[in-house]
Amino acid sequence: MLFLEKELGLSLVINPELACANEISRVLRFPSATQVDTFAGDRAELVEFKLKADNPLCGTTITDYHGAFGEGTLVAAIVRDGEAFIPTSKFVFRAEDDVLVVGSPRRISRLFKKLAIFKESVRDVIIVGGGRIGLYLTRELVSAGIEVTLIESNRRICEEIKDMLPQLEVICDDGTQPSVLEDARIESTDAFVALTGVDEINTILCSYAQSVGVGKVIAKVSEAHFVDMASSFGLDKPIQPQNIIAEQVLQHVRGMENSAYDSGVELLRRAMDDKLEVLEFVAKKGSPCLERPLHDLELRESTLIAAIIRKGNCIIPNGMNTIHAGDRVIAVTTRPGMTCLEDILRS
Repeated sequence: MLFLEKELGLSLVINPELACANEISRVLRFPSATQVDTFAGDRAELVEFKLKADNPLCGTTITDYHGAFGEGTLVAAIVRDGEAFIPTSKFVFRAEDDVLVVGSPRRISRLFKKLAIFKESVRDVIIVGGGRIGLYLTRELVSAGIEVTLIESNRRICEEIKDMLPQLEVICDDGTQPSVLEDARIESTDAFVALTGVDEINTILCSYAQSVGVGKVIAKVSEAHFVDMASSFGLDKPIQPQNIIAEQVLQHVRGMENSAYDSGVELLRRAMDDKLEVLEFVAKKGSPCLERPLHDLELRESTLIAAIIRKGNCIIPNGMNTIHAGDRVIAVTTRPGMTCLEDILRS
C-alpha cells in the first residue's frame, strides 16, 4: 500500500479486509473487552466492556469504583439505553451498562482482574469463512502463536490457503453444520469468529458458539440492524467493516485539516458505536490550558480530560493536575468537532 501511495500519488490507500482483520486481532488479544484502542504510543489504553449482572460494580457508584477497584484508571463514559454520557461521582452502575475506561495497560489489566473479568489472550480460534479477511486474520494470529482452525466450504480456496499456510488446520466443509463445528472441537476453543458473506449466518453461528461455551465470539456484519440483533442475542458488538473504513477516512481527513491549521491533534478515535470521540492532543506553548489546575479550566459541556501522558507515564488527572507544554492530552467528548486542545474549553 505504501508503494501505491508513493507511485500513484495517492493521499490514502485502505485495504478494507486487512483493516477488519487487524481490528478482530486486537479484540482477540483482549477478549474481555468489546473495543480496545491505544493512544500515545501504547502508553494509554481505552477499553470498552459491558457489565454483566454478576459484576461487582453493579450497584456501586463512581466514588466506590475509585476507592475499591479503579486505582490509576478513569471511567470516561457510559452508554445506557442507547445514550452516551460522562458520569458524575454519584452515578450508580447497573447491569448491561457499556463502560469506557482509560488507563495504562498495566492498570487496565489490574482493573479487569479485580472485577474478575480478566482473560488472557486467546490460545486457539475457530474461523468460519476463508475469504480475504479470514486469510489476513489467520496470518496475523498464526504469527502471534495462536492456534487457528479455518473452516471453508470452497475447496479451491481451501487448497490456496493450505499452500500459503501449510501449518494451518483447514477443514473443507460447511461451517454452518453443528457436526462440522463439533469435529473442529468448538466446545473447547477459546474464541470463534464468523466471517461468511451473510450477516444472518454470522450472527446465528456466534449465538450457537456462545451457547456451547465459547468464551469470545466475533461476528462480521455489514447491515447496521444486525448490530441490534446481535445485542438481543447477548453477543458482543459485531465487527462492521464499513465503520472501520469510515473511521480511517475520517482520521485522515481530520489529520489533513489539523495539519493545515497546525492544531495539535495527533489521533482521533470514535467509540461506543460512534457516540463518542476520543482525541489525542499535543499541548503547545502559549495554550491557555497550560499550567492551570484542571478544576480552574471551564471545560465545554460533555467533555472530559481522561489522561495526560508525560515523559512516557500515563497520568489519570484530578482537579489539581496541570497540563504542561509537550504533554499528550486524551480528551473524551460526546460533542464532535474539536480541532485543537483549546476547543475543550467553554467558548
